[in-house]
Amino acid sequence: MKIQKILNNNAILALNDNSEEIIIIGKGIGFQQNPTNLVNKNLIEKMFVNTNTKNFKYIKSNFSNISEKYIIVVQKIINIALQKLNKPINDMIYANLINHLQFAIERYFKKIPILNTFFREIKMYYPEEFEIGVKSLEIVKEEFGVDLGIEEASFIAVYLVDAELEHDSSKVIMLTEIIDAISKVIYYDLEISADNSEDYDKFILHVKQLIMNIIYEMNQDLFNNNFQEIYEVLMKQYPKEYECVIKIKNYILKKFKVEINNDECTYLMIHLIKLSSNY
Repeated sequence: MKIQKILNNNAILALNDNSEEIIIIGKGIGFQQNPTNLVNKNLIEKMFVNTNTKNFKYIKSNFSNISEKYIIVVQKIINIALQKLNKPINDMIYANLINHLQFAIERYFKKIPILNTFFREIKMYYPEEFEIGVKSLEIVKEEFGVDLGIEEASFIAVYLVDAELEHDSSKVIMLTEIIDAISKVIYYDLEISADNSEDYDKFILHVKQLIMNIIYEMNQDLFNNNFQEIYEVLMKQYPKEYECVIKIKNYILKKFKVEINNDECTYLMIHLIKLSSNY
C-alpha cells in the first residue's frame, strides 16, 4: 500500500492493493512520511475503505482538519467499546465522536453547560455503553486535562448505540423514550420500579428488542401466534399483568400503527409475572 496524502501524524490517505482509496489511522503512521512512501503496516490501527462516497468524504474531512489528539482519544474509546460490546460498530462513529468531543471541549472552556434530558434513561437502559462513556471521560481528562462531567458519558453512550444500530441518533432517542414510557406503565400499574435485578434487565432487553424490530422493521415474521393456549391461561390467572400488557400493546399501536400479536403479549406477560413475584 502506498501513501497518497498525509492527513496528520496519525492519519493518512493511501491506495490499497486493489487501487482503492483508503484512510488509515495509527499512532505515528504519518510522522515524517511522504506521498508515494509505502505504508508501515505495523502501525495500522484502523482502515476505512471508500465504500460510501458521502461517508468517506465526511471522515476524510474530519481527519484533515482536527487536532491529532482527538484521533488518539477516539481510537482509545472505540478500542474499549469493541472489546466491551463485542459487536461491530459503524465507522461513522469515528468522525461523529471527533466532532462531538471537539464541541464538548469548546463548550467546557466557554463555560456553556449542556444537559442531557435523557441522562437517567440512557444510564439505565444502555448500561454497557454508559460505562464506556464514563471510561471515555477518564481518557479525555488524561489527554486534554478537562473534566466534562458525568452527563457527557450519556452523550457518548448515545453515539455508541447509534453506531451499533447503524442508524441516526434520533431513533436512539425515540427508542429510549418508548422504553421509558413502557417502564412507567408497569410502575403505575404493577408498582414495579426500575432496579438492577436480573429479571428487570431481561424485561428491558426484551422490550428494547421488540421496539427495535418495529422501528427497523426486522423479524416481524417471528410472531406467529404459536402460544395462544398459554396466552389464554395466563390472561385468566394473572389479570393485572394482562391488563398492563394490553396497555403496552395499545401504546405501541398508537405510536407505530403496529399491533403486536398474542405471542409477543405472552412473552411480555411472563416477564411481568416474574417481576411481580419479586415485589
